[in-house]
Amino acid sequence: MVSIKQIKSFIVVAEELSFRKASERLCISQPPLTRIIKSLESELRVTLFKREKKKISLTYEGSIFLEKAREVLLKLEEATDSLRLFDEDTIGTLRIDFTFFGISECMQKCIDSFRTKYPKVKLIISETEGTYNVKEKILSNKTDIGITYGFGLDTRIESVVIEHDHVLYAIPESNKFSKNESICLGNLKDENFILFPRLVDPIWYETFLARCYSFGFSPKIVQHVESMWKKINLVSLGTGITFTGKNFAKYNISGVKFISPTKEQAQELPVNLSYRKTNDNPFLDSFLKIVLDKKN
Repeated sequence: MVSIKQIKSFIVVAEELSFRKASERLCISQPPLTRIIKSLESELRVTLFKREKKKISLTYEGSIFLEKAREVLLKLEEATDSLRLFDEDTIGTLRIDFTFFGISECMQKCIDSFRTKYPKVKLIISETEGTYNVKEKILSNKTDIGITYGFGLDTRIESVVIEHDHVLYAIPESNKFSKNESICLGNLKDENFILFPRLVDPIWYETFLARCYSFGFSPKIVQHVESMWKKINLVSLGTGITFTGKNFAKYNISGVKFISPTKEQAQELPVNLSYRKTNDNPFLDSFLKIVLDKKN
């Protein structure tokens, strides 16, 4: 079986293309290094280096293996770094990812309660742009919990509605509608819009288009932007109008007004706590119980 020592030695030799320089970097003499590489080649049953009189070079097989060897070493380093998150008093970890809409005052209280009840559990909270990206992190086991507006049906994921958010329009201060207390979507038919790409937040995207169609117009989308902050910055520059949740409107952003739809058009979006059904992290259930207790 190929060892980490062999992989590290191979990478250094491949980078230096010199056994002498590689042995200096590795702080070993040249003969043992040569034996390590020959042993690796024997294990893989390929020739990794072309050996000439005064120089060496990678074979085709060697160049392919170098790419994969670096990936293996990177994964090892990532695994090692993840363990460094723990100290001697830590008994576990729980990872939570949210889109910028996802963390409300209620959810902040749930997180505080979890920290109080489980002080020895490392809580890792990350912001991820777009529900699609959060979904991918859940399915690839890069996070335990995703807090978003939902992914639609996916039999691999369990979702629980934990609260509801309200849709607001983000409008440039210079726009003629910025003084309104509320806005009818139909009045925005001639305005420019800035949206997420459809793939990043399909529920927001499809919901918005459907509402525009119900007023007899197709929105003029001037730009697709993944980042919520970038969207809001573009609004402040007068590029167009976008929409967001009420949770985001608590930020006082220069050049932007957050305005509600008219009472008849008020729209709620469910905020979901989602997780992979096969996730066996014991603290996932602990966090879920706190959330459901707060909800009830």
